[in-house]
Amino acid sequence: MLTLNDLLSTYDACTQQRMSDVTEQLARLRQEIETQCLSIKQAESELLQAQQHCLDQMRSHFAADARALLKTPQFSAFIEFLVEAVAGDRIGSDPLLVPPSPTFWLLQSREIALHLRDIESIQLDNLDGTPGAAVIRMQVAIQDWQQPVHIFPQGLRQQSQVAAVLNQIQSQFPQPDPQGDGMAYLNRVVIQELACVVLYVARLFSLNWVIAINEGFEL
Repeated sequence: MLTLNDLLSTYDACTQQRMSDVTEQLARLRQEIETQCLSIKQAESELLQAQQHCLDQMRSHFAADARALLKTPQFSAFIEFLVEAVAGDRIGSDPLLVPPSPTFWLLQSREIALHLRDIESIQLDNLDGTPGAAVIRMQVAIQDWQQPVHIFPQGLRQQSQVAAVLNQIQSQFPQPDPQGDGMAYLNRVVIQELACVVLYVARLFSLNWVIAINEGFEL
């Protein structure tokens, strides 16, 4: 039978060995994780640069006539997503008046270009001077009419919030009389079509906001 001294010595030796083994294994694991994270971030950075390059080239298309989006399958898929988002909105957003297919939108029937210019992501300051919410800003112009629009990107990627963002965009445009005649109704449809285009473009340019989130990620 082992003496108490022998048992204590064995116990202490096991403790030291366990601490040494675990510490060494954790150090190796941490190094592997850091190496893998660095590799992931590098690959992501290359993809983000490619996306940013695409966005830079899109600017000229949106500035010339953003209605070109209406003929793309990506925008049609977005409208399908938007229809579901508005239908499932529990807050009671305005009903979606636009036709399900952008091919038949009123914006398509008019030979008037829609210009989206000066698209940028900025960060507002709070009253106390601290950094505030991120905002996507753009200039919307049709012929002689133009209007700056600000969109908060936080809800752009979430189906539960995108309907509220659409309402927020619409509120920055002229509001036709909801009780008006048939022409007033058509104007409401056009305003909503315009808001849908702005919303889609804002989603594209919310890339900068997504980058900011990723840069703040820590293990």
